[in-house]
Amino acid sequence: MRRHLIDIVRRSGPVMVPADDAHNVLTVETPERAVALGELLDQLAQAHPEWCTVVEMKHFLGFSDEVTGRELGIPVRTIQRIWHDARKWLYDRQERVRPAELNGPK
Repeated sequence: MRRHLIDIVRRSGPVMVPADDAHNVLTVETPERAVALGELLDQLAQAHPEWCTVVEMKHFLGFSDEVTGRELGIPVRTIQRIWHDARKWLYDRQERVRPAELNGPK
């Protein structure tokens, strides 16, 4: 699902992905940010596969904590912790990517 959404952004331009709160780092402003987010999610999948699954289920599929926990067989509180940790992981790495780096050399 996320790869499909990122491909759409690459082809058609900026898209706002709904954010559930002000600290959600998954809001996409530009195609470059969408591509960078896709790469970050690939890195997250390598480092923490379970975290990536929770991010995909909650953000891209819109599942609640309860539904995500039920589908994965994980307690709701653990889902909430993973969601928090995964967003922090993504935010910390996303902040390192400067707009000039996203646009390439001039």
